[in-house]
Amino acid sequence: MRLFGLEGAKMIAHNSLTDFYAHARQIVLSAGYSWERDWQCQIEDGGYDETAFLREAAWVILCSGFKEAHIRKIFDCYSLAFCDWESAAEIVDAGNTCIGLACEVFRNRRKAEAIFEIAKKVDVTGFSAVRAEIDRAPLVYIEKLPMLGPITAKHLAKNLGYPIAKNDRHLVRLAEEQGFRCVDAFCEALSSMVGESIPVVDITLWRYGVLRSQNTSSFAA
Repeated sequence: MRLFGLEGAKMIAHNSLTDFYAHARQIVLSAGYSWERDWQCQIEDGGYDETAFLREAAWVILCSGFKEAHIRKIFDCYSLAFCDWESAAEIVDAGNTCIGLACEVFRNRRKAEAIFEIAKKVDVTGFSAVRAEIDRAPLVYIEKLPMLGPITAKHLAKNLGYPIAKNDRHLVRLAEEQGFRCVDAFCEALSSMVGESIPVVDITLWRYGVLRSQNTSSFAA
């Protein structure tokens, strides 16, 4: 049956986009990154606690300006410097020690101090109150935290399970290739089409973009 007019064009566009996502997802899974998608699903299903918030805030701050692969190599040791994110109170009690040990693992004092300041804010305010503020307006609250701006705030919000996509360069490029002016609209459209949450779509496409940039010749759809 032939398709005519606007509805036919919409159907073709829908199929093209879902085929692209299916290809991207298969590349990611075949490369051994199913655990990233599983992790994103888990944090959405179970929410996040104080430990997860401190850990993800630190992760996003450290990744800003640095390759994710490099941060992943040192993150376990870095986490130990900050009491393995057990609680904000523990970090505050051992403040100077935490910062000093962290700088031995990753020599960037500004980032270590920013992470400590976030822990201090959680300790003073209480995690329940912090969580309530983030639930009310995720990006508004997160952007006020040390060393977190508009783009990194989206990264953290996504990592905490909120229905937000980040404007990463890989996602921006993929969105443009698929005819979208912004990452938000791109991920929202795919989320609706394939039945996966925006954060899961985001992390799948981000990993696909990273893999593709590493070996372009192997990623033709």
